[in-house]
Amino acid sequence: MRRLCSDVRGIVLSFTAMNKVVEIDTDNLMAVVEPGLTLQDFYKAIEGTGLFFPPHPGDEGATMGGVIAANAGGARAVKYGVIRNFVRGLEVVLADGTVTTLGGKLMKSSTGYSLLNLMIGSEGTLAS
Repeated sequence: MRRLCSDVRGIVLSFTAMNKVVEIDTDNLMAVVEPGLTLQDFYKAIEGTGLFFPPHPGDEGATMGGVIAANAGGARAVKYGVIRNFVRGLEVVLADGTVTTLGGKLMKSSTGYSLLNLMIGSEGTLAS
């Protein structure tokens, strides 16, 4: 078997075990979840809380981390917008191993460039 690119190095991360809802804050209309949580499980978790999470890319087996990495939207995006409009904060790991928190439980923050929005839709090329 021939190797096509012998100098390519990489790492594959699996977040499937990180599939919990950490917090549902109905007072601030926020939820904190782990990246491996599926949309189906998230919709079940917020059922009965009065909260509505519009992004629906069409597959409820999609994970929250994947939806954020792709900036998914689906059919409801026309009315409500894509996932970028609903993410308020991320904890990411940069290529050098630095753990960084971007955004948080703030509805508005205007301090410089929005690194949070840069990460959303970057397909994991900027951080994990």
